[in-house]
Amino acid sequence: MASEFKPDGWQQAYAEALRETNPSKLREKISACEMTIVQRMKSCPAVPEQGTVRIRTEQESMKRAAQGLRILKRDKLRWPDLESM
Repeated sequence: MASEFKPDGWQQAYAEALRETNPSKLREKISACEMTIVQRMKSCPAVPEQGTVRIRTEQESMKRAAQGLRILKRDKLRWPDLESM
């Protein structure tokens, strides 16, 4: 079942992941958020000069959200921090 794509869907998915306290549900929410961010990134222009300021700002926000998800996985789910290896 395909769902309608919403440009701000990644922001809602990220907020839901941040609020989740149940570890098994958190895994699901992080995964869903990562997929939503990837879909949105693919829909944005690849070259920043082709994007508007709003798109460049959103791309930076998505990068920060992805970093936040990595921290959630490390701190809440006890995943190894591959960036420090």
